[in-house]
Amino acid sequence: MRLFSKKTKDMWWFTEGVSDNCPTVDVHPATILEGSSHRDGSIYKFCPGFIQVFQIADRHETCLEPMMLSQPMDCQPNRDTCTVHFSTRMMQIFSIKLAKIHMYSGPVQIYGYIAVRDHLDSMLNYVVNRSRDDPIIVKQGSCIEMIGPKRGISMSCSVVLSLT
Repeated sequence: MRLFSKKTKDMWWFTEGVSDNCPTVDVHPATILEGSSHRDGSIYKFCPGFIQVFQIADRHETCLEPMMLSQPMDCQPNRDTCTVHFSTRMMQIFSIKLAKIHMYSGPVQIYGYIAVRDHLDSMLNYVVNRSRDDPIIVKQGSCIEMIGPKRGISMSCSVVLSLT
């Protein structure tokens, strides 16, 4: 699946590569903040609510452990005689594809991070985090499988996807 496949005005759509098994009815648009490239939050002066909610300047990793929030809290009719739970929208990143290498066609070392912040915990939830000392080595056109994130990513409201 290619992320950010179509652009209309200021919105990017996550629709290209969606299979018949996964209809695009529930595919939501992603808003890309113009010029959003600094990780210290200094470029987000124009939207203080965004900075406050997602704590962009805070570089700490999420403290929430896997499965920590897996016990349902919305049991119907009640927790003792539970018969139904309501579903929650979740985000999953399976792989990333290196589409084009501008330099030469040999293997490339990739390092940096991809992290997500959601309303459950605004700290960094790493999908991948590799240092220069331990890069991922890939060729053009190959997929990079994701081993993260540490915990599930809630899509019940906006999320922030950060990468370097």
